[in-house]
Amino acid sequence: MLASTFTVDKKVNLLSETIYGSLKYDEHPRLIEIKRDKLLINGVEADDHVATKRLEEITQDLSQIIIVQVLEGTSTQRMLDVIELLKSSGFSNLKVSGK
Repeated sequence: MLASTFTVDKKVNLLSETIYGSLKYDEHPRLIEIKRDKLLINGVEADDHVATKRLEEITQDLSQIIIVQVLEGTSTQRMLDVIELLKSSGFSNLKVSGK
């Protein structure tokens, strides 16, 4: 007997989970650019886990705005993996854009 679930989809909420969190962007830039195999955090290349650690160091409150920019040539799956990584690290106010 085949025991599988084909109807359960994984969803990623792209809206901020913190509705009344930090609505203003403070003076500290928090830009994550997604490449195929690396991330750029404020223009500095790093692997995924190093980038999230650097982001934690410059973010006082995890509900502050994080701008996530998907660079050309990046797959949708890669974008979703990075968003999931950021959310699992506690970042809840992601703003996604393409380039």
